[in-house]
Amino acid sequence: MSDLSITNSINVISILSEGGVFEINPSHTESIYETIECSFSLSGMDTATESVKLINTCGFDHSVDISTQLSDLTNNTLSIDNTIGNSSLANTINISTPLTKNNLQGSIDIAFPQATTKLIDDTLTVYADGIEITTKLKKASLTLFGNNKPMSLNASFSFLNSIPTELLISINDIDYNFTTTSSTSSYKGIEIEAESMATSRKKIISYNYQLATDAVAQFGDIIFAGDQFLSASINGSYSSYKFARKLSEASGNYARQLPSNNLIFNTSKSNPTYEPSNILDWIKVEPKKRYSCVEVIYGKRGDDYITIEPSIRKKKIGGQISLRVYGSLGKTLNTNATSLKALQKSITEEITEDVFFENGIGKLSKPANTTLTEGVTATGKRVVSDSSCQMMAVRYLTTYDLYEITSNIASDMTFCVYLENIAYLLTGETGDVKKLVEESICDHTTAINRAKTFLHSEANKTTLVTTHDNIINTTSGLNIKSKYGTGPLIGASIHIDSNPIKITNKLEVLQWQK
Repeated sequence: MSDLSITNSINVISILSEGGVFEINPSHTESIYETIECSFSLSGMDTATESVKLINTCGFDHSVDISTQLSDLTNNTLSIDNTIGNSSLANTINISTPLTKNNLQGSIDIAFPQATTKLIDDTLTVYADGIEITTKLKKASLTLFGNNKPMSLNASFSFLNSIPTELLISINDIDYNFTTTSSTSSYKGIEIEAESMATSRKKIISYNYQLATDAVAQFGDIIFAGDQFLSASINGSYSSYKFARKLSEASGNYARQLPSNNLIFNTSKSNPTYEPSNILDWIKVEPKKRYSCVEVIYGKRGDDYITIEPSIRKKKIGGQISLRVYGSLGKTLNTNATSLKALQKSITEEITEDVFFENGIGKLSKPANTTLTEGVTATGKRVVSDSSCQMMAVRYLTTYDLYEITSNIASDMTFCVYLENIAYLLTGETGDVKKLVEESICDHTTAINRAKTFLHSEANKTTLVTTHDNIINTTSGLNIKSKYGTGPLIGASIHIDSNPIKITNKLEVLQWQK
């Protein structure tokens, strides 16, 4: 007969597998007293452990000691019949549960659900006109981008000595600068609305046709990470962001403000992909689809961009007439003549002519490609001067195509030139046709991209609430991957709560696939 052990100890040290079950089932029921000590580590795991179960059939007395070290990567909430706390548990947890003497079988179940909080490691500092007021902040919402809108701020403060003109919010050493646009005061505190200071300066822009990358280079603070295209004539006064938005809206790209500059980006599947590790909430939006076709009319139209000069105004039956058609891009020709023949394309001609200016605006006889007179810019035939003179000699370059037409009939002969081009995008579903007019683009591919971007506004979207990550300020398009779907990021905001400080991101994601 062997001696029975008065006390018997079993030590188990184990690293659990992802989502696995670890079970200890000792059968030493003869022991008068037994201790089971189980130490397990969740370090290195990137998914929640579904359950850890210990079943004990020990004798008259029993105790279980469980030591759990939760790593920062796991970020799980520990729950035993209830949730312990509302914040992440980063330290060792000891649980001691004695079982009653008459219990022949007892169990302890520890389940780790999907993460709902994260150990706060973000840094936050708030300044008002150069004075730190971090402790005065109650909550804030920073809308970074979405629907091609500029960066904005809505913040609540406890009472301040004065309404600040400028606000600086620094999150993890990234500064977001704002100018106050409005404020309201109540017994609860002060509400402030502000807009980004990032790119408020304006610049005079005037060009005929340029690649988008060359056009944005005139500002120096626009990052171009979109689909390249040829931009038609643009003239006017623009801030960096408004110019980026004008180009992106016309071409099917997207525009947004970054903390210190601006970005034009596309929604390509080849863009970097970010998979949030902590999703706190999600909402799926399925908008009602209204359109089955998008029709994009692109290119310049009208007399300002075309001049037709025939060699003669009258002809005999069977006679020939040559035509000069002035204008650069996107021309479509129609005629009732018997034959139409192109003799030569893109002939450059230099012209000097006297132009009458009224309030600095005049009109040329031919559409200009380039003006050679200093202080004068042109869009087609429309010319602008910074001089106060009413009459000025303007020298410029223009381009024409040479055609020959022949008619064997006695009726009048017509010759029409169109600059209007049309692109169609069909979805294959029933619905209305949406017509868009985009004079700032010149090619069919860009027009189709514009149509696709419009249809994106009717696509399914998912809004994810995640812990904060600076990757949302990446200098390119960004794709978001989660178990709720994958697609491009088209909107983002940062939300701040105080006491205690909690910073989260809200991400708007188009859905490519589930």
